[in-house]
Amino acid sequence: MLLEIHGKTVSASIIESLGILHLNRDVVHLAAIKQQSLKSQSYIANYFNRPILRDYVTKKKETRVEITKYIDEMGNILSPIAWNNLDDIEKEKYIAKTNYIQVILATLQSTNGEHGQFLVLDELDIIRAPQVIEEAKLVPTVGMNGELPITFLTSSRKFSYGYVQKEIDDAAKTGTHIRHWNIIDVTKPCPPERHRPDLPKLPIYVSNDTLEAVSEEQIMQMSPDLQQKFVKTEGYNGCLNNCKRI
Repeated sequence: MLLEIHGKTVSASIIESLGILHLNRDVVHLAAIKQQSLKSQSYIANYFNRPILRDYVTKKKETRVEITKYIDEMGNILSPIAWNNLDDIEKEKYIAKTNYIQVILATLQSTNGEHGQFLVLDELDIIRAPQVIEEAKLVPTVGMNGELPITFLTSSRKFSYGYVQKEIDDAAKTGTHIRHWNIIDVTKPCPPERHRPDLPKLPIYVSNDTLEAVSEEQIMQMSPDLQQKFVKTEGYNGCLNNCKRI
């Protein structure tokens, strides 16, 4: 699956956490740059410091979080703490299942040493070496209980060519699921009660440098030099009186 979205690293960290909690996959997160890997590590560490989730953590390092669940034949799940409180006979009804998230920098060395059922390539378009992407294809493996591998790619679409475009072009052939959206997709039109199209339009002076909009009264109070930085246009009454610059 290829995901194009702002906030992709935090989105990936949430999906990765769900991967070890509900999908029983070992997750290998390959980050394009060091700063990105540190950010992902901080997200995941925070999730598993929270109540309930932290009870399942059996190992935690800078780049790795490991959890263990105890599962009986009915599918009931206990944390290690709850399992330890059982008597010996009850303990035998449960089988331990351990999964981890490993967050590392995307290099040839790291892709050679890791295997998991859930591979994440974070910020695909800025991974420097094409060999890393090819080598990463060998990371996903089938789990001990037949869990099928998942490959999850993220990108903020830096270019109209390159790795991401190739994945999009080949999606029909490879079966890759593409999910992409941007700020336009989550933008709502200004409501009429705010910009007031029912009232006569007003002259508005706009600066393309500062994106500031002022009224005719305000422009007349400015110095001639400052006035030259503004362009006269026309807009709704509410654009001047109801919208405030943050």
